[in-house]
Amino acid sequence: MKPLETATGVWFSGGDQTRLNYRFVGDYPNQTRFQVAVRQVLERGGVVGGTSVGTAAMPEIMTLWQQYEDYDAPATAVAAYGLGLFSNAIVEQHFDARGGRLERFTGLLRDSDKLNRLAGRNGVGSTMLGLAIEERSALIVRGDRLEVLGNANSHVFAKSNQGKTLTWHELGTGESARLRRDESGTVELLRK
Repeated sequence: MKPLETATGVWFSGGDQTRLNYRFVGDYPNQTRFQVAVRQVLERGGVVGGTSVGTAAMPEIMTLWQQYEDYDAPATAVAAYGLGLFSNAIVEQHFDARGGRLERFTGLLRDSDKLNRLAGRNGVGSTMLGLAIEERSALIVRGDRLEVLGNANSHVFAKSNQGKTLTWHELGTGESARLRRDESGTVELLRK
């Protein structure tokens, strides 16, 4: 924990999502000392990033794995608590490179009741934002601003109509945008 007290940056590598969740994430709403220390890096103006599992773990809700209940049906996401570095969004990694990611991600995003339970707040599921990142790209998130770096794209899934509609936006490399949330919680993507 001592190195995090003065750290200006923290990087989470890939690996096993269940291991990261088990070792570093507390039972909601309780946060581990590790989670608090990483959040303090951000509060001091530092940077926190990750690849693969490290990316998926950033928000308060993360995907752990996918399961198939029927081999003819799309995979569903098994989700749990993430690091909690930001809220009201879930993140999907390897979006372009691994089978079933679109189905599991949009399935979780559409399940407002499950998202409400995981977030511990009613109503949050109907306005949850989805951020999907392709391999060979990075999505920089600074408050309500997004920027794509690298050689591939990132995607924003915005819910509207009380969570019944998903709008899919693609941001190419070098593109940036701002997210604006209206009074109903619907997110609008404003490209720059």
